[in-house]
Amino acid sequence: MELYHQTDVCSVLKIPSYFFTVPYQGHLTDSGGAPINGTPDLKFGIYATESGVTPIWEEIHNNVPITNGYFTVLLGSITPLSTATFGDTTRWLQVSVDTGSGYSDLPRQQLTAAPFALQAANADTLDGKHENAFFDLSQSETVSGIPAFNGGTSGSTAPFAVDSNYAVSNLNADLLDGQHASAFAGVSHNHPVLGCRVIRTTAQNIPTRTLTALSFTTVIYDTNNCRDAANPTRLYARTAGYYMAGGAVTFSDTEVDSAARVAIAIMLNGVGGTALQANDSHTIAGLAAGPSVSTGMFYMNPNDYIELYVWHSFNTAKNTYASTQHHVNGWLVKINQ
Repeated sequence: MELYHQTDVCSVLKIPSYFFTVPYQGHLTDSGGAPINGTPDLKFGIYATESGVTPIWEEIHNNVPITNGYFTVLLGSITPLSTATFGDTTRWLQVSVDTGSGYSDLPRQQLTAAPFALQAANADTLDGKHENAFFDLSQSETVSGIPAFNGGTSGSTAPFAVDSNYAVSNLNADLLDGQHASAFAGVSHNHPVLGCRVIRTTAQNIPTRTLTALSFTTVIYDTNNCRDAANPTRLYARTAGYYMAGGAVTFSDTEVDSAARVAIAIMLNGVGGTALQANDSHTIAGLAAGPSVSTGMFYMNPNDYIELYVWHSFNTAKNTYASTQHHVNGWLVKINQ
C-alpha cells in the first residue's frame, strides 16, 4: 500500500489537554495504485526519529471507513495528545493498516509546523528572551551588578540605591514597564476554554433531499453552557467574540445502498441566517460514508447559535450512524478568551 496524507489543525489557542486533537485525512492505494475501499483498523504512532522503535504516542482507530482510498480520523480522540508529545524537536508519524494478518507499516511522515503549534501552550521564550533571563518565583534568586535604580522625580537622579549587601524592606513597585499591577494576571489564575463538543449516539432519520438539522444527544464537554437541552440542534455563544466551529455526519454501510451525494453545512442562526461553511462527499453502495466540516474564524454575539445541517440524495430517508465513537458530532470554541 502507498499513503498520501495531509493534516489540518483547526485551533491551537490555549487549549486544555483533553482538546489536543488533530484532524487527519489520508489516501490509501494498493501496490498497483488503485484506491482502497473498506473499513480496516488503522494504527497511528508518533516517534522521536524516523527509525525509532518505541512510539511517544499511539492510538488505534477501529473500522475506519475508507471510500475511494480516502479516510478521515481525529488524532488524539482516543489517546489524548499533549505538549509533551511534540516538545520542540522533530517528530515522525507512523500509519499502519490492519491487513487481517497483522499491521502493515506505511512509510513514516515527518510532522510539519501545524501539530507543533500545540507547543505554544509552553512557550520557550518571552519577548525573545529565554526563561533563564527571568526570575523563578519558586526559587531563591540573587541579583548582582545593579548599583542603582535610575530615574528620580526629575528623571535624572536615582530615588534610592540597592546593593548586594542590603535588603530593601516593604518595597512595593506600582508599575512594571509602565503598566499598573492591574494590567497583569495573578500567578494562580487560569483561562478555561469557552466552548463545547457534542455527539449523537442514536440514529437520526434524515429525509431524502431535505435540509435537516442534526440533533445531538450527549455532551462530551461544555465549559460555557453552549448546549441548551430544549434546543438540541443548537450550540450557543454566551459571550461575544470570535469563534470556530465544526462537525461531522456518517451513514453506516447498511444505510448506504447506492451512489449518492451527502452534504453538511454550518449555519449561523438557522436556515435564514448565514452559511458559514459546507462540505460534501459522494457515496459508494455498501461503504459507510459522510463528510466533515469546519470553519475559519467568525464573530458571534451573545446568544447567537450555530446548527449543522445535513442533506443527501439517496432515494429514501436514511438513518445516521448510531455509535459513541463521534461519528455524528459538533463543536464550538471561542478563540479569543
